[in-house]
Amino acid sequence: MTRDQLNAEVEKTLAAATAKIVAGASVTGSQGGNVGTIEAIDDQFVTVKLVSERRCGCRAPPSPPGRTAPLSA
Repeated sequence: MTRDQLNAEVEKTLAAATAKIVAGASVTGSQGGNVGTIEAIDDQFVTVKLVSERRCGCRAPPSPPGRTAPLSA
């Protein structure tokens, strides 16, 4: 696989993962348990409705499903 082919595959994979980060998607914790649902997304925050019914406005870099993103609430 050439560098250009690898870069194209990485971009394709990131685009597919980013497309899954939408309102209504489930959010899982580092141990795999459900912690809530994405309620809204804007250019700086992701609002997650936690299973406890609380809401958390989290600033986080994009992170594909299955990967952990550091969060600050």
